[in-house]
Amino acid sequence: MTDEIDKIILSNLGKNARVSSQEIATHLQNLGYTITDRAIRQRLVRLEKNNIILGYSAILNPNIVSEKINRTILLKFKFTKKLKNLLSFLKNML
Repeated sequence: MTDEIDKIILSNLGKNARVSSQEIATHLQNLGYTITDRAIRQRLVRLEKNNIILGYSAILNPNIVSEKINRTILLKFKFTKKLKNLLSFLKNML
């Protein structure tokens, strides 16, 4: 479904979601691939259509953003003898 070029594109986006297609094309050309920024844009569209790229996000500096950011974490447990202790531990962490 994804080839080596797609993996490099995804790696670049993972480091900086705002990287331009021209910058990605230049990076790939430096690695020995012959590809244009237009081809990069076409690949990005395909990766989005195939739900490989689900979206782009910003990472905020917590020292500057004073508002609290809430996150939801889903945990799945197997029923064991230790479950009661694990739940108590998690409640105490909150």
